Amino acid sequence: MIARRGHPSGQARSLRELLEQDWVVNYTAASYESFMRNLFWQHDAQIDPSRLHCAHSTALLLELIRYAGMISYCPRPLLLTDPMRGWVHAFALAEQFETSRLGIITRRNAVRGPAAQCFTDCLLQEIRRRARSAAQKDSELFDELDVLY
Repeated sequence: MIARRGHPSGQARSLRELLEQDWVVNYTAASYESFMRNLFWQHDAQIDPSRLHCAHSTALLLELIRYAGMISYCPRPLLLTDPMRGWVHAFALAEQFETSRLGIITRRNAVRGPAAQCFTDCLLQEIRRRARSAAQKDSELFDELDVLY
């Protein structure tokens, strides 16, 4: 999902239309190649490195979108959270991007300790509770998420 602050007028329909904009993104040195491949390279889009700014925290990323007018790539559910709700605009681009997944992982054949088991149980309980919620912001968010087992 490509997002920017403001109104959708003059909205871009293609990634190439956005290459002259300043981007703020979040990646690590280890994830740079896969990040760039998913966002730009698979679409034969080459962005000038001076247009790409790395924010090492979500808070900084949000501030740069809001106050510096930068564009970012983020998962759609993030747009529905309180820090972004109502002031960002998502571009509906022709290009498709990899679906993001968040997972809880453990070492192979390892038994979860009591704290890890409690964490996963509490997380799943909260996901199920909020997914059934009548609150509009909960239903919007959980319509975007799938829990995989």
